Amino acid sequence: MKLKYLLTVSALIITQAVLAAPTLPAKQPVMLEKITTPGFVMAEYAVNKSCVIQANGKLVVNYKLGTLSSKREDVLKLSLTAIKDAIDKAALGVLTAGPSIADTGRVEYAAYQPQADRSLKKIVLWQTGEIAPETNDAPEAKLLRNFIDLNCGDPLLY
Repeated sequence: MKLKYLLTVSALIITQAVLAAPTLPAKQPVMLEKITTPGFVMAEYAVNKSCVIQANGKLVVNYKLGTLSSKREDVLKLSLTAIKDAIDKAALGVLTAGPSIADTGRVEYAAYQPQADRSLKKIVLWQTGEIAPETNDAPEAKLLRNFIDLNCGDPLLY
């Protein structure tokens, strides 16, 4: 009888602990992103970097150099209405393709536009390297690229 009582009390305590556990916040959608990967370079110069600005203002920068890696997070106060307006205008831009170059790194700037079905439409702002190079001709695409660089660090670092 005591064993049954102890098991019942233990089960109740565990259940309450599980129910009281905090829930993780929903993942915020990405608004702006920059990804850089190295081309054919010596390992000590092969820097990979990704920078994401989420809709809630969270900035996440990941660095990788060989087996070394780090992650930096910060919170930004964003002018959301102006940024969303710039993304909407950049989405109207025309993409111009250029020649791809072998053994070069990749640099990709993108914005993400929320859709009615809750999906995100990727808007290419500019990309180059071994991937098909494309330039978005909207002035807002350049504006957003500069904004990304202002918040993600030195664009010449990679």
